[in-house]
Amino acid sequence: MYKPVFLLKKAPVELNTILISPTTTWCVAFTQERKNNIIVGSAERFWTEIVDNVERKIVNPMISLHRTEKVVQTIYKQFSVDMPIKKVLINREGYIDYRYAPSDLDIVDRRHYEIWFMSLRQLTMPLKHTQLKAAQSLLTYCDTRYYDPLVIEEIEEADE
Repeated sequence: MYKPVFLLKKAPVELNTILISPTTTWCVAFTQERKNNIIVGSAERFWTEIVDNVERKIVNPMISLHRTEKVVQTIYKQFSVDMPIKKVLINREGYIDYRYAPSDLDIVDRRHYEIWFMSLRQLTMPLKHTQLKAAQSLLTYCDTRYYDPLVIEEIEEADE
């Protein structure tokens, strides 16, 4: 689920990417702003991105990653889904320097991305009942909007 929007307490909430594998649910945050960047993490609200010796502040991705994990945990608990949830911070084009990272966080940067991605691709397990149940429980709370392309085209033609 790429940046899903969940309807929680009648309010839409955009979450990070959620990947449901046969064995684990991954809450994924991407920090790849620019190529060859260095992301310096901290416990503060803002982290530092360094590109070509120029520093820039970015919002701490752990805030939204933690929110995503809590929402998924709550929904899984409500639907009795027993599947581990892992958090991962990814920067495939650069590096992440987060010295005091929580123990439940996987950090995947340029040095480890290929290994991590190949380990996911090599999962040869078939779809599991728990995996389908997990996906169904999350989809129950997704905010879905359908726009008929023909109607949109007619509106655009009428405006011209």
